[in-house]
Amino acid sequence: MKKVTLEAKLDEKYFQEIFFQKVWPKLTGIENIPNINDVQGNPEKIAGRLWESLAPALDAYITKYNLPVTKDARQTDDEYFSALVAKMYQLNERVAGHGGWENVWPKTAIEIGATNCALGSQVLGRALQKAGYEVEFGMPGPESHAVALAKKSDGRKVYLDQANGVMVDIAGEQSVHGVKAYRIETDNKNIPFRLIPVCSLEKSTAATVWNLASLRKSAASPREGRFHTQALKLMDRFGLDWKISYGDWAKRTILPEWKGLLRRPEWKKEQEESTARIRATNPSI
Repeated sequence: MKKVTLEAKLDEKYFQEIFFQKVWPKLTGIENIPNINDVQGNPEKIAGRLWESLAPALDAYITKYNLPVTKDARQTDDEYFSALVAKMYQLNERVAGHGGWENVWPKTAIEIGATNCALGSQVLGRALQKAGYEVEFGMPGPESHAVALAKKSDGRKVYLDQANGVMVDIAGEQSVHGVKAYRIETDNKNIPFRLIPVCSLEKSTAATVWNLASLRKSAASPREGRFHTQALKLMDRFGLDWKISYGDWAKRTILPEWKGLLRRPEWKKEQEESTARIRATNPSI
C-alpha cells in the first residue's frame, strides 16, 4: 500500500479547496478555475485541465504584445521560429529589471511585458500551437531552465530558448529511466545543455505551481535583496500559504515520472557539466 504522509494529505486538501479557487486566478489574472477533483490520480488529465485554464492567460499575453501566431507563406519554419523567439527576447530585454519575480506568472508578466524562462516557454509554446505546430516543454539543467521544442514540417525538431534568443536543431532522442530526453550538439555559448528532459506542453503547468516554492524560498531569504522584497509582496498578493509544499505537490501530482530524476547518474552528469558551462558563459538561466 502506498504511504501517504500527513503533509501530502494537507497539501491535497489545500489544493482541492483553496489553491485553485482563490490563488490560481490571482496567478493567471483570469477567472477560469480548473476542476481537478474528479481526475485525481491521473497526471495527464490533471495537466490537461490546468493547461485549459492557463491557456486564455497565455493568449492574453500573446495578444497584448502582438506575438506572431501565423507563419507567412514566404517564411520557412526556421524563419518563423526565429522571428517569434527574437520578438519575445526583445520584449524581455526592453524591460528594466525583468529578472525579478513579476515575470513568472501571467497576471504580473502581462503588467510588465516580460517573461521568465518557464512562462516564456509556455507563451512561446502556445503561440506555436496556434500556428499549427506540435510542441513540447523542456527543462534543461535538468530542472533549472525551461525551453520549448517544436516539430518542423520536415519532421525535425528544434530547441527554442526565448530567454536567450537562441535556437538549434535537436541531434537525437532517447529515454533515460523512463523520462523522454533530447540530445543537443552545439558550440553556442548560450546553450550550455546537452541532454534535455521533456514533457508535454500541458505538463508544463507543473512549473507554474512549483515556481511558487522558489518564490517562497526567496521570500524567506533577506539576503536576496530586491528579489526578497518582491517575493514577500507577491506572497501576500497571491495569498500563498507558507506551510504548503508547492513543489512537491506539482511533481507528485503532474510529473510523477520525474521523481528522483536528479539522483540518476546520467542526469547528475548532465547537471555537473551544464553547471560548469553556465559558470563559464553566464547565459540567462
